[in-house]
Amino acid sequence: MLFTWQNRTNQLIEIQPIFSSPNPEQPNSEPPIGFNILVTPTSRFAMDGNGFHVGYETVTYKWIAYSKRELGIAGLPYLLSSWVVNPNEFEIESKDLPDEEEPIHQDDCEFKDDPDSFDNCDCAEFWNGYYPPDDDFFYQEIHSILESTNWVEAEFDPDTREWTLGYTSFNVNEYQTNQDYADSCNQDDGMPSFGSYC
Repeated sequence: MLFTWQNRTNQLIEIQPIFSSPNPEQPNSEPPIGFNILVTPTSRFAMDGNGFHVGYETVTYKWIAYSKRELGIAGLPYLLSSWVVNPNEFEIESKDLPDEEEPIHQDDCEFKDDPDSFDNCDCAEFWNGYYPPDDDFFYQEIHSILESTNWVEAEFDPDTREWTLGYTSFNVNEYQTNQDYADSCNQDDGMPSFGSYC
């Protein structure tokens, strides 16, 4: 089970279940114990020191959704969402960057025949090739995205007794009176779905 789609901000999102059995060839009869949420914001232009386009920088970040039951977290009904994600707990999963360019000696440098030695000259200081940013840059970039995100909040309508979270809803009245509805809710058990994260 793997969900992949483009959301409205052109970020590629993948949701991968985590099973207790690490063997991919062994079928899993048990439900997932968690989910990896992989987010790849839109690729951005990569420039060299002279401002020339040299490719794109694409970074994928990973969050983990944990079971609220396992963590002992109460609040929203488990059947609306039984998983929780801390937006500030993430890591860089992968990076797809242009090849780093090695510095070269200037034409008039007396050491230009030794391309690996920049200890005796200052040519490397004037080199304007592409150097990839360090991870701090990418962490600051995703923090900026998170700070500007309009987070979806759960709402409860006391008149209809319906919980809503994004495109996911859970009606308490119908759950208590309609067995087919209750069975379908219990089958999903608040697992992430396509509509839940759009």
